[in-house]
Amino acid sequence: MKYFFLIAYTLLFKHFPSSSFPVVGDLSKKLRYICGKRVFKSCGKNVNIERGASFGKGFELEIGDNSGLGRYCHVPSNIKIGKDVMM
Repeated sequence: MKYFFLIAYTLLFKHFPSSSFPVVGDLSKKLRYICGKRVFKSCGKNVNIERGASFGKGFELEIGDNSGLGRYCHVPSNIKIGKDVMM
């Protein structure tokens, strides 16, 4: 199931508008979060994965509460990001 959400993120949701985009931004943010939650080793609450963020397969990625991956950032698939971190 992880591969399904990884493919959905990579092909679709990665390219959706940023979270600050009017009207559809909140939906885009939520869909990317759902994919991250299903793909990452651990994913905290209130995590924001912005448009274009890349994380490889992401199966070993850990991200804490209130953290985010910024627009078009590239991080290794095994990175550990703590709480309250914006990249």
